Parts: sequence; C-alpha cells; structure tokens
Amino acid sequence: MGQIKKIIGVCGAQLYEEKEFSFISRLNTACREQGYAVVVFNLSLNPLKNIDEIMNEQPLIDMIRKFDCSSLII
Repeated sequence: MGQIKKIIGVCGAQLYEEKEFSFISRLNTACREQGYAVVVFNLSLNPLKNIDEIMNEQPLIDMIRKFDCSSLII
C-alpha cells in the first residue's frame, strides 16, 4: 500500500454501536486496500432528537471542515 490518496469521512451519532462499528470496520478495510483513509466523527448527540442542543457539537463540525474529505458519509 502506498501513501494515503484521499480521505473518506464518516459522521454520525452512536457510531460505536455494533451495526455501525461493523460497517465502519469493513469500510476501513476496503478503503485501506485502495489507499484511502477513513476518519470517523462521532457526534455525542443525535441531532434528530436533540435539535435544540446541536450547537454544542459546533467544535466537531468545525473540525470536519478542516479535513479535505473526498466523501462524507452521514
């Protein structure tokens, strides 16, 4: 494997849950074989349930913008 070519971001809530973690692990394996990196951004809130508190996640959202992601899975 050569250098990392591109970054694929995964953003969501509760990404540590079994189903989500399994998806991310498989995605990471497939991407690494192709020279991609997977970066995971796990929100502490579920924005669909806590819309009034989403601004607490602003620092993480700002950090996501600093990554040059080729793709962002939400």
